[in-house]
Amino acid sequence: MAGVDLYNANKGLRYGNENFTQDFYDHRWHGQGTSNSYPSVNIGGGQNYYANSWYVESGSYFRIRNIQLGYTMPGDYASKLGIQKVRIYVNAQNPAIFTKYKGFSPEVGGSILNGGGLPGTIGIDNDVYPISAIYNLGVNVTF
Repeated sequence: MAGVDLYNANKGLRYGNENFTQDFYDHRWHGQGTSNSYPSVNIGGGQNYYANSWYVESGSYFRIRNIQLGYTMPGDYASKLGIQKVRIYVNAQNPAIFTKYKGFSPEVGGSILNGGGLPGTIGIDNDVYPISAIYNLGVNVTF
């Protein structure tokens, strides 16, 4: 997906005892001359937590959804083992995503009417859980 901007609300919200990201910590304002693009860690103080363009990031990404690599043993070798066919494979679902987005995943979903239980949250990453990667190894044997 390309050409999409997201509002990364995770930059300013902490739901428990989560740490700030390494990127935020490395680039935060912590005294005169330290940063003109990141606020201090006191996001909740003053007007730092108000909606502004600092929270908006490119949501463009490329994801590999499904990839499978397999090998089917030739029939003459399988017949020597007393079987018709043997196939060995590895499968990966969502193994990789390529993005510059700093949140967990640029796939935040939502809708204009109901996104994550909050009205009007389309395009807002507000503690969205990322899609899991699943890996399988298998053998198909036909007798």
